[in-house]
Amino acid sequence: MGLEKKLDLWHKPDPVFVHLKQLTRERERLQKECTASKNQLHAQEYSAYKNNATIKRSKARITFLKAQIKEIEKEIRQVVNNHPELKNKISKICKIPGVGLITAVIVIAETNGFHYVHNRKQLASYAGYDMQEKTSGTSVHKKPKISKKGNSHIRKAMHFPALSAIHSVQYHHPLKDVFQRIVAKHPDTPMKAYVAIQRKILLLMYTLWKKEEEYIPDYEEKKKSAANKEAVAAKENTEQIQPESPTEKAEKTFVIVEKEDVLSNIVSKKGMTMKNNPERLATTHSPKKVGQRKTSALPGLVHDRPLIASL
Repeated sequence: MGLEKKLDLWHKPDPVFVHLKQLTRERERLQKECTASKNQLHAQEYSAYKNNATIKRSKARITFLKAQIKEIEKEIRQVVNNHPELKNKISKICKIPGVGLITAVIVIAETNGFHYVHNRKQLASYAGYDMQEKTSGTSVHKKPKISKKGNSHIRKAMHFPALSAIHSVQYHHPLKDVFQRIVAKHPDTPMKAYVAIQRKILLLMYTLWKKEEEYIPDYEEKKKSAANKEAVAAKENTEQIQPESPTEKAEKTFVIVEKEDVLSNIVSKKGMTMKNNPERLATTHSPKKVGQRKTSALPGLVHDRPLIASL
């Protein structure tokens, strides 16, 4: 299988994305240290035997770490602003509700601007959102779950955007309906719904980046309405151009034959009447000229074919 795969040639990563990746991972490490220091400070403050000097140093450490985090975020903004094309693409992605600058930069830096990503399925697998099943014969049937074998930095960055999209009260995110539907299907494991929303937001970011399009909140509704209009227009065109069906042709033929039968009956009746009264037939069918006297028809008429009257 490995010999059959056509692997992409390795290319040197973009220096901009490498720089952003270093900054985002450094920020992540500082956040972990800051969280650990906060937990230690909380334990020291509520200890039975407090050490004020230790508490003071812990607070100073937390303040220092927060200042460094702000400094890194400022540098990230400067790097993005120095590249107009990158700034334009990121601004379009940031219009997704719940997605901010740091989240967008983390995803783009970790994927090298989606350079090696060719489809949505590949991106989901790279981020560890691909489904994994464990079955064996008829006895082992474990519940499917995500593999978590991909890039953990991307999954960590997608956690809060998913929460913001689901629980926000300022706007109705289209993914709220998806979340509620999955929760109704799996009420015991709501985390499945959160993970599904994370995956959908990630794939949405990838689509907007590749197409260089802005986020449209009611895109699905507009797409459905446009499809319905196209279907109605196509149906009207087919109805106008569509040839007659065999049933319609048979009905029309039956009507025509019926009309011909009625006309033939009328003509035959009229012919019989003229045959019984030849003088009337001759008078009716013979040409009239000025100064011509009235003549009688010769006997021996056949049906409705008049003979020429003799003078």
